[in-house]
Amino acid sequence: MFQVIVRMSSYVPSGDYAWIRDNCTKYGFIQRYKDDKAENTGITDHAEHFRYVGIPHAWYMTENDLSLEEYLQALKKYAYGSKTLNVSCFDKDFEIYYIRAKDETGSGNVELYVPVNCQYSVSGNNADGFIITIEK
Repeated sequence: MFQVIVRMSSYVPSGDYAWIRDNCTKYGFIQRYKDDKAENTGITDHAEHFRYVGIPHAWYMTENDLSLEEYLQALKKYAYGSKTLNVSCFDKDFEIYYIRAKDETGSGNVELYVPVNCQYSVSGNNADGFIITIEK
């Protein structure tokens, strides 16, 4: 996931400013800390914290009411070579999968499998692997 964090010190998600919260997903952002996800994040509601994760990731997290921690854990079920996460949003289709950062021997030498002739991005999950996102 990308490491862009936006903090707006005077942001209150009401009135004209509610547009930011209501539309951030279209631009690849999520509200990072929500009260109902404090058990997973360890942080209570901070309405002013937004994090860029990419459009298909933000859409999937929002549609499935997942915190970033929940989403990153869920992605591990979509390891390369088994099944992939397919996301359709905003008239685009994406395929997403996870590759563990260490091989079976624990050496840290891994091969990243990416497609040819299409757009993709590779990002770390800040813990133990890589997330490959393919735009179909």
